[in-house]
Amino acid sequence: MVAASHTSQVALFKRMYPKSVVNQMLKKSIGLSDCKKNTKFGGEGRHINIQTSGTGGGSADFTVALNNQNPTTQKRFFIQHKTEYQIASVTGQAIAQSLDDAMAVARVLKVEMDGALRKFHLQLSGRFFGNAGGARGQISATSAVATVTITLANRFDHVHFEVGDWVQTAPDNGTGVAPLGVNGGGAQLQIVSKDPILGTLTANAAWNTIAGTLANHFIFRAGDYSKAMSGLAGWVPAIAPVPGENFMGMDRSVGDVARQAGIRYNGLGAAKEDTFLNATAEAAALGSSLSRGYVHPLDFNDLVKELGSKRVVEAKSKDTGFGFKGIEVYTSTGILEIIADVFQPRGSAKLVEPDDITLHTAGDCPNPLNYGGAQSTQVPLNSDGLQFRLGAYGEFGYEMNNIPVHVQF
Repeated sequence: MVAASHTSQVALFKRMYPKSVVNQMLKKSIGLSDCKKNTKFGGEGRHINIQTSGTGGGSADFTVALNNQNPTTQKRFFIQHKTEYQIASVTGQAIAQSLDDAMAVARVLKVEMDGALRKFHLQLSGRFFGNAGGARGQISATSAVATVTITLANRFDHVHFEVGDWVQTAPDNGTGVAPLGVNGGGAQLQIVSKDPILGTLTANAAWNTIAGTLANHFIFRAGDYSKAMSGLAGWVPAIAPVPGENFMGMDRSVGDVARQAGIRYNGLGAAKEDTFLNATAEAAALGSSLSRGYVHPLDFNDLVKELGSKRVVEAKSKDTGFGFKGIEVYTSTGILEIIADVFQPRGSAKLVEPDDITLHTAGDCPNPLNYGGAQSTQVPLNSDGLQFRLGAYGEFGYEMNNIPVHVQF
């Protein structure tokens, strides 16, 4: 545990910054803002029932209809609580030296608490687009793991990493039926630098200091491997489910795959508007009506170039009314609003109906883990200072009333 101290937070004091402290924060994820929220997710878990077929017993011949009766087909996904934490501490001396605004630009305690809250939302935003494996990036095939700096296979995955993060590595992404586990018995490295343009991460030691780490291996925040909430990449996977999978207690390769795991459409490099039109038509052919498409900002930029800025509109999130820019694409079932979200991987899109998606949590998200204390602070044992803890117990649920689409450009 490392607490913010009067020395590590010296940049907050007026002798360093006489006028203001700039807190640059990523915009809240629009996808996370869109989905519904249920804070009464109690008990062991809950079932999400998806009807994949109607009743049998139909025929132009009464006797045949009578003999061929069968009930509707239901798939029952069982979602259980996953956990998400953010913990930080501040020493008593740092608090005392910053309480008087004449002495400090900002109260250290508030800055650290705001930072913890920001980081929590950052992690949850990534969860909305991620899967239960928890991987945040992958080491590129050409990276030299005997050095302190590696290159990400997808440089835009840098959004999932910040300086100071502790990470682990693994040979797989943590989603398999029998995950292989993390390398080096759970050994960790700390990110000390990153370059978003080059897509590089520099650690406090060579990457192969974690025994077994190789090029193409996956990178996780420490403790996340195979324990993450399952967002869109889990419910609407880029690759169709394979026999033997266990997703929320179900093998989605058996039965109606589209109604259980969405559909996949590859645009094969065609114009993005054409790709969206074709993808929504595929969904419409299955009776699905989708109102929202999430893309990476650079893919959004490509679409603006295709359609012109006149197609850019003012839009609002479905759940919170948060405002942002969108692009309207007119489809056979209505208007599809395309939204840029930095957490949606570049080169693909997710087309969904946000009303079908719910973040289920037991209590508020995040929830101050004080249970009787004041605000979200606790006095750490055997130390001079305060500790604050944020947490959530929940999971994303997708009811699939409208069949979603994973789009590859």
